[in-house]
Amino acid sequence: MDFHLERSLRLKTAEEIEHKNLYSWAIVEVDGAGAQIGRDQIPWAWTLYFTATSVTMSDSIYVRSAGEDIVGAVEDERRIDQIIRIKLRPGDARHRSWPLERVPQYRMFGTDRVIDNFELQIHPIRDGAQEYTKAWASASYSAEADFLTETEPDIVIYYLFVRPETFAKYAAKLSMAAVDEIVMSAHRVSGMYSEWSPSISTRSVKVLATGKEQEVQTASGEPFHPPRIKEVGEMQLFINRKLQFGPSSPAEDDDEIDGQGTIRIDEPRSPGGTGPDMTAMLKSLQGTGRWIIGLLVVLIIAVLMKQ
Repeated sequence: MDFHLERSLRLKTAEEIEHKNLYSWAIVEVDGAGAQIGRDQIPWAWTLYFTATSVTMSDSIYVRSAGEDIVGAVEDERRIDQIIRIKLRPGDARHRSWPLERVPQYRMFGTDRVIDNFELQIHPIRDGAQEYTKAWASASYSAEADFLTETEPDIVIYYLFVRPETFAKYAAKLSMAAVDEIVMSAHRVSGMYSEWSPSISTRSVKVLATGKEQEVQTASGEPFHPPRIKEVGEMQLFINRKLQFGPSSPAEDDDEIDGQGTIRIDEPRSPGGTGPDMTAMLKSLQGTGRWIIGLLVVLIIAVLMKQ
């Protein structure tokens, strides 16, 4: 397995740090001659935001039957796996007004490649188990299999393990397309580094992968185990459904409100409208109707008087 790393990593101790009151150690990248490239990188504990770009729901089953013709002693096995895979991009969709330069770029330690493979995997856990989250990362590498060389990109994966009822709720929303955006935030993620800053945001993050491909060298040769991608202190997941209603046109409303706050209710309008002839006819019918009603009243009174 050949990892694609261009530079080595070295531990910078307190004796080499100029402002010791800011941090006590840092990781730096060095070239072939041992010269430092870039600035000191220290653990970044502030919140990082990601927004979903696509979602895949996977429901698979694995069945294995025992038999004498199978090499090795095996037992019957049946396993059902359900996973929600969410592709992510850095940044928070809820802050669309933020300029692009505020969205951080992520790079693996030892490279200048910008990471564009982020993923969140949601798994159901058994009833009664504790919900938890973690992360994993790997630098790009090439490997040969069956005389074919395959290259895998830099990647960072977050894992979220939730109760079955929570997983079912998420799956139902996604199945019904009742989701407009998904935003994830991760806080105190081990293995994320950036240069020192008084701000709680950063434009550049260096990632120290889960494995040992990015070895951090020390001047004394003693082993050093810096935080790597694994632990996630806090995670929040927002699965949002947004409904937006535009203002109706005044022409579409029969009821209007004048400047004094009085509600005016228009009389019903015929589909074809009312011209001068139609108006005259309606007035004539109204007068005839009143005359007929009056005649009926007189007849009723006359009948009653005869009795």
